[in-house]
Amino acid sequence: MARRFVTLAWVAAACTYLLVVLGAVVRITGSGLGCGEHWPLCNGHLFPPLNDLPTVIEWSHRLVAALVSILVLGLAVLNWRRAGPAVGLLVLQVLLGAVTVWTGLTPVMVIIHLATAMLLLATLIGTARGEGGGGRGP
Repeated sequence: MARRFVTLAWVAAACTYLLVVLGAVVRITGSGLGCGEHWPLCNGHLFPPLNDLPTVIEWSHRLVAALVSILVLGLAVLNWRRAGPAVGLLVLQVLLGAVTVWTGLTPVMVIIHLATAMLLLATLIGTARGEGGGGRGP
C-alpha cells in the first residue's frame, strides 16, 4: 500500500502542477470568466457547449481541478493521517476558486488562489517524499 500511496501522491502533484499551469493560461488569456459567474457549473451546464476559446480554457482548468480533487481524496482513503493536510488545502482551494469566480476575479483573490495552489503542490510533493505529518509509513 505504501508504494501505491507514494505513486498516487506523485501523480496528484503532477496534476496539481498542470492545474497551476492551466490557471496561468486562464489568467494570461483573460478566460477567467469563460464559464460566466457560474460555479461549479460552466455557463449553467456541467458539460458546456465548447464553442469559444475562453470557455474551453476555463472549463479545462475546472476539469483538471476535479481530477486533482479525486486524486487527493484517493490519497486520504489510502492514508488519512498522511493526506490530511492536502485534503484541508484542497477544500480551501476549491472554496477560493468559487469565491474568485463569484467576486469577478479581483487581483487579491487571484493571488490568494494561486498561493494556496502552490501550498497544495508543495504539500503533495512533501507527502510523496514521505515528509511531514505521518512520516514514511502507510
